[in-house]
Amino acid sequence: MFVISLRKAFSVLLLALFVFHFNIKVYSETLSLQPRTLSDVMADVAATNPEILEAIQVYEGVVHEVAAAESGYKPKVVTDLSIGKQVTDGVASNEVRRDLTASSASLYVRQNLFNGNGTDNHVNETKARVKAAAYEVLNVANKVFEGVVESYINILKELALLQLSENNIYTQAQILEQIKEKTEAGFGRASDLLNAQSKLALARANFISQQQNLKQASVKFHKYYGKFLDPKQLVEPTDLFPFPDREDEVVDMAFKSYPAIQVSKYNVIARKYTMKRTESLYFPKIDAELKANYSNNTSGDVGDTTSYSAMLYFNYELYDGGLKKAEKQKNYSQVLKEHERSYIERRNLNESVRLAWNIKEAEDRKYEFLQEHIDLTEKTLDAFKQEYELGRRTLLELLDMENEYQRALEALTESKYTSMIAHYRVMFVTGVLLQKYKMDIFDKVGLSDEEVDFATLEKYRELGTDRDMDKVNDNYDKCDNSILNSKAGTYGCFEKSNIKVGYTRPDKIEPYIKPKGAQTLESSEGLGEPLSLGEPEGLGEPLSLGEPESLGEPLVAEEAPEPQVMEIENTKEAQSFNFDNVTFLLNSSRLTKSSEKIVKKVAAQLKTIDNFSLEIIGHTDTSGRASFNRELSAERADTVLKKLAKMGVDPAKMKAYGKGENEPLYSNATREGRKKNRRIEFRLQLINYQK
Repeated sequence: MFVISLRKAFSVLLLALFVFHFNIKVYSETLSLQPRTLSDVMADVAATNPEILEAIQVYEGVVHEVAAAESGYKPKVVTDLSIGKQVTDGVASNEVRRDLTASSASLYVRQNLFNGNGTDNHVNETKARVKAAAYEVLNVANKVFEGVVESYINILKELALLQLSENNIYTQAQILEQIKEKTEAGFGRASDLLNAQSKLALARANFISQQQNLKQASVKFHKYYGKFLDPKQLVEPTDLFPFPDREDEVVDMAFKSYPAIQVSKYNVIARKYTMKRTESLYFPKIDAELKANYSNNTSGDVGDTTSYSAMLYFNYELYDGGLKKAEKQKNYSQVLKEHERSYIERRNLNESVRLAWNIKEAEDRKYEFLQEHIDLTEKTLDAFKQEYELGRRTLLELLDMENEYQRALEALTESKYTSMIAHYRVMFVTGVLLQKYKMDIFDKVGLSDEEVDFATLEKYRELGTDRDMDKVNDNYDKCDNSILNSKAGTYGCFEKSNIKVGYTRPDKIEPYIKPKGAQTLESSEGLGEPLSLGEPEGLGEPLSLGEPESLGEPLVAEEAPEPQVMEIENTKEAQSFNFDNVTFLLNSSRLTKSSEKIVKKVAAQLKTIDNFSLEIIGHTDTSGRASFNRELSAERADTVLKKLAKMGVDPAKMKAYGKGENEPLYSNATREGRKKNRRIEFRLQLINYQK
């Protein structure tokens, strides 16, 4: 009986252990696939990245140097003890040889009273070095954060491109199967089949290359994070900093906030104090000393001797062979070197800000045209499908058009993430990135406390701060080498960069192929007589078909009224209208130009109705996160409301909100269904409808 109970208990224990192990495994797997936002990753990086931790340790070492420098303010307490055999033979022992065991003990306290302010300068020099080391920690953290952000976004980009590549393979395989069926049935060409097979093989090879790109991006991310993440855990960042529109204002932000500029500033201050320490060597040194001494059997005297003293010591070096002068010149060169380094840092920063800004500006301007390219390519693809149904297109032409659409999607994806990276680079060089994800780094390096006052150095060895004499301090001068004495303006740049970014559509475009005899030049002067091709060869008298039978007065067609975009029925109180042709830029609430025309027609129609209320509802497909889709649909609906209000529709009669992906009209499993689900819905309520 006891054995049976023991077996049951053992079985229950094994079952409990299995369940516990299974739950732990499931929990760990679930935890490992939790979304990791950029903020989550940054918090881990700030606490664990070895580059940041190394910089903090360097800072801690310099902090301890301050205590070492401040020891110069405090007295030194020294004791000496000695014991041993001492043989004396001479005057001190009255010419008698004595072999004694001698011992002595002394204790003295020495305090420096004056050393030319050398201790003050040493302490201030070290404090300036502490500040430089603190900002160097921020500088290192800022660079690490930039690397994390760029590698994080690159994973998102490569993952998006991989998904596009996978979709493209499936589409090509579908078309290939249909081409194969036609060829086997005798209705297709063998060359079309081979061409489609070769394109599918290339698509598969490109898919593998894209997998490699994703793995490479993951490896670069691992360098900063110290572990791998599943790319699907990463969440696309949306909280981008709203920078000013003017490039010079952004550069000005960088000059005030970028940590490397502060490192350079405090390095100059530290070198100035080093210079002052050298100058303190030209002054005498005065020390006070209290001393007590006890000796036994020393200097040949048998017995004890005790002495006490209070002394003042004056020490002044009259000649040192030019050592102090050489040290002074060397330290002054170090001051000038650090001063020039500050110019180098500002120029490097100026370059970095403008390069990042140029990329961001160009990608933002390109985005509209790339989105237009996608819209037009998608419409072309739809037209190709319709023409294929009518027998005017081949499957191979459809395949080529699908590849064109694929390239358009890839170009837009590349541009989207390149723009995002450029935006974060601008955040990096302006110090905004560091402020956003600083965690507790500022506290660790003491930059949350009050600033150390170094005002005593303002006039010491004053260095030039306006070398081009344009009345703009070089610390904020974006062009520190302008024409001398020029009126450079607020930002210090007399010369302006006139290279524009963007494209303006021309009002008129000349024909690509011009009709023969068309005059394309305003004047033919200087070109001689025009070249004559002669008269056309006569074909005899034209064939007469007689006069046409008169049909009376010509019929004049009445001008057709502009079609209404909403078929409103006056007998219905509540009506709903869905517009899948009201489209927006990708992942944006900005209307396309074609959609603005549709909204304009809706506004014109609404203004003819006296009493109504209107709900504007945004809808999306299931692509992307549900929360993002809900926010995006609400923003798009709000955009349409504001556009209608701007066109004269009473905003008090309208309200806008988003449903996201919650109310699809079609299946999201197909491209056509997703396209139709991305729509704006107008729910119209007539107040005085005709019952």
